[in-house]
Amino acid sequence: MNGGGQAVRARLQSGIAFVDGMFGVSRDPGRGFYLFRPHPSLRGAQVTIESSAGSTTLGRSGLFGPAVAPARNPYRPEELRVGISGGPVGYDIGSGRYLVVPGARTGIGLTVGSDAYRTVIATLIFEGSRFRSSTATCVTTRAWTGLSSPTDPDVWRCRT
Repeated sequence: MNGGGQAVRARLQSGIAFVDGMFGVSRDPGRGFYLFRPHPSLRGAQVTIESSAGSTTLGRSGLFGPAVAPARNPYRPEELRVGISGGPVGYDIGSGRYLVVPGARTGIGLTVGSDAYRTVIATLIFEGSRFRSSTATCVTTRAWTGLSSPTDPDVWRCRT
């Protein structure tokens, strides 16, 4: 520009991801995308998608919906690491690793978490010559249907 004026140029680019009834907004997914939605039991928690090396955050859930990440190489297996923050105490999402093989210009949608989650936080008091108190967090990895006992050791995993 002549006369000492200033020019500003701004550009905003985003993408809309829709797959299997799930909707998210992110940067332009390009060749395809992954969409990771938190299960309703994770209400308020944030899902984060990272590369297999864990050094690069590819997407995170939040104000614009589920976590959306671009599929970088169509037709090639890609390992993604998925984590949560702000979830319930003791929540177990499993290994948190997903091996996906995206097609060209396609979307893959997954839900992180499940109804199989239950947590019991208890204070154990032992009576006797010494008084001790300990807190344990117990998590089940499968849904209790009422057919097995809720005290079945195969159903619960506890740590103090």
